[in-house]
Order: sequence, then structure tokens, then C-alpha cells
Amino acid sequence: MKNTCQNCGYTFEGNYCNQCGQKADSGRVNLQFLLNELSNSVFQLNHGLLFTIKELTLRPGHTIQEYLAGKRKVHIRPLAFLFVTAALYVLLASVTGKQTYLEGLSQELPKDLRIRVGRMFMFTKY
Repeated sequence: MKNTCQNCGYTFEGNYCNQCGQKADSGRVNLQFLLNELSNSVFQLNHGLLFTIKELTLRPGHTIQEYLAGKRKVHIRPLAFLFVTAALYVLLASVTGKQTYLEGLSQELPKDLRIRVGRMFMFTKY
């Protein structure tokens, strides 16, 4: 069956456009589609984030070597990983009421330096 790509207008057969790679059936945009897009595109939770955390915990050197060698499909992008794990850290610290590393570190500094560092990072507690 011939399909016309809704993205580039190319006529093709199969499930994906040979010209641009878009799926033949783009489907409706609904809540399920949006949640799936969020999971797949932003967080790569379907395989990337959880797999990367597991692999970095169990085999950090091997994981980094694989990523640098070009095997990147199964791993989450490094900056996305950094932002997601930082957000999880802050969320867990605020939910559990534990001090974060920076808050604990700032308490060890002299008071005048603590105030300057606090203003620089806009901490509300000095």
C-alpha cells in the first residue's frame, strides 16, 4: 500500500518514510500519545534512564567505553542524565528533609563567606 508522508510529502511503501524516517501512521495527539512522547523523547524512560543507572552502577567503565565507541541507542544522553538525576536528588532531599551537599558545605564555612556564597547562589538560609 502506498503512503504519502505527512512530513515531507514523499510517496513510499512500508511503515516509515524512506526520505525523512517519519512513521507512516502518525496517529492522533491525545493524553496517551503525550505521555508516551514525554517518556520516550525527554526522559528516555522506556530503556535509557533506568538502563543507564543500572549500567553505571554495575559497570561504569564499560558503560562509558560503550558510549564513547558509539553505542548510544540504549543510553540516555549525558546532559539529560545529569539534569534528571540532579532533579531527582533535589526532589528526594526536599521530600525527606535531608540537607543537600551544598547546604551542609555552606554550614562549615565562616559566617561572612557563607553569606556571600548564599547571596551568590540565592540561598534563602545562611
